[in-house]
Amino acid sequence: MKTQQLVFVAILLIAYQNCTNVNFDWRQANGEQARNSSGGGGDSYDGKPTPGDYYRVIPKFKCNGEFVAQATIKVTAQDALLHTINADCSSTDQTVDFTQIDYKSFNTQALGFKDGVYTKLESHPATATPAQVIEALCSTELESPSSGETVVIFSPYDGSANTIATIFKPNTTPLTVNVKRAMAVGTAAYLGEDLTLSINVNTKTGDQFTGLFDLAGKTENVFCRLAGSVDPLAPINAPALAFSLNGVRGRSDVVADAYLTDAGAPQVEVQNVPSAALYRATVSDASSGTVVCAEASAHVPLVTMSCSLSGIHNYTIRGMITTIYGQTFPGGNSPFAFYSPQVSTTAVVVAPAAPRAGQSVQFSATLTSSLNLSGAHVHFQVYDVNWQIINEQYTSNENFTSGAARTLTSNYTFPSMPGVYWLQVGIFDSSWAQNLGGTMTNLMMIVSP
Repeated sequence: MKTQQLVFVAILLIAYQNCTNVNFDWRQANGEQARNSSGGGGDSYDGKPTPGDYYRVIPKFKCNGEFVAQATIKVTAQDALLHTINADCSSTDQTVDFTQIDYKSFNTQALGFKDGVYTKLESHPATATPAQVIEALCSTELESPSSGETVVIFSPYDGSANTIATIFKPNTTPLTVNVKRAMAVGTAAYLGEDLTLSINVNTKTGDQFTGLFDLAGKTENVFCRLAGSVDPLAPINAPALAFSLNGVRGRSDVVADAYLTDAGAPQVEVQNVPSAALYRATVSDASSGTVVCAEASAHVPLVTMSCSLSGIHNYTIRGMITTIYGQTFPGGNSPFAFYSPQVSTTAVVVAPAAPRAGQSVQFSATLTSSLNLSGAHVHFQVYDVNWQIINEQYTSNENFTSGAARTLTSNYTFPSMPGVYWLQVGIFDSSWAQNLGGTMTNLMMIVSP
């Protein structure tokens, strides 16, 4: 049994139904401006959020082919108006009571409402896309708008790995730390130097997920909303699985490309891997359904599996995508046949059996294949005592019937130097890529003067 390396490349195409795109300097908005307004009540007034337009931005969210914000909260001195884009691209408007809005006076650039995160933007050009989006908004204090700590995770709009965490406190310059994602079903985690933020998406307090925030050894409970590509509203298409097996399916490595592609909707764009996606693939026996290997890749579209496959079997590759919220999108099935021809060498003979230096001899090898085989090469090589090749010959286009022995021959004249020689016999597929006999058979020959 030979371990086969199966490489799956999964490309997720995500349909986002969208609203308004925004372009804005996150470093300035969450660094310089935040520092200028930190302390005391910041820019908030009368216990209300800072006036302005706050957007729920989900990467690539679309409506009628245009990028849009999924929802907008317009805060004025008198009230807050929520404008929501629905799944069918219609919209609804409603007034929101200030008591329903979660905000902090020392972080005036973001607020929470129900399960969404809204970011304050000065402008929203419809054709631009922001460089970064908020991916998580967490707070150590639920009730007071002017106390506690706020942890904001910023991630690039394109889904790449340059994620940062910014910690806001009253009367304190914000602290920024580079972090890495560590996603799993049920958990969104961010790890950095002296910083760990772990969010449990299976438990909630009100509209917020619960979690733990550790900074320099100090651990606190936090209450979080997830946004951006891990927003609970970020839609993911159920993909289809297209499969191709490259190369000869023999005993050496098998390379398989399984592409998770969009099943329909030509308007859907190929997107970078969203933070919420966990790619999974399994290989199972087509008859029994027994899974012979399975692997998952956290928000990375490459799944590598080592499978022990041998003999003649039909298998099925299954691809799927699972979000951190436990939603599973089957990728369909792709059957393939795997065969592993086992060619055994039952006899290797030199005639005459006691050759002399300079004498002509005939080599013969009796071979049996476990499968029907066509176009094979049978290779005869002669080595000296130092394992240097001194002669090689082969026969080509040899056909074998499953289970039937065949004897093939090759003629050779030994050199005039007596000594120890080795004959090696091997059998290869028609492309010479696969050694179908495993370790080649060696026969020691003592050649007399």
